[in-house]
Amino acid sequence: MKEKAMDAMQRFSKAMFIPVLILPIAGILIAIGNVFNNAKLLETFPFLDVPILTGFGSILSGSLVSILTNLGLIFCVGITVGLARKEKAIAGFTALLGYLVFPESVTKI
Repeated sequence: MKEKAMDAMQRFSKAMFIPVLILPIAGILIAIGNVFNNAKLLETFPFLDVPILTGFGSILSGSLVSILTNLGLIFCVGITVGLARKEKAIAGFTALLGYLVFPESVTKI
């Protein structure tokens, strides 16, 4: 019984690994993007006030913020795919459908 519980907890922790791994990477890249748009920094270092760099910073931080706003979806699909033993793609797609349908069905009740 103890081994079965330990095996289940290890499988769940392995499934959590990928969604959790995304968070620090996205956070670091958002911070780098914000550095290129920081008004005080651009005032201090005027050579950074180049449209290409500020545009790159805006695109980098803006696109990665969508990862943080859709964190529930990332965890839903990531954990489901991590826990599936067979047919991981079907499990991930089913989790996506469930995530999209659930809020609509709850608000209608």
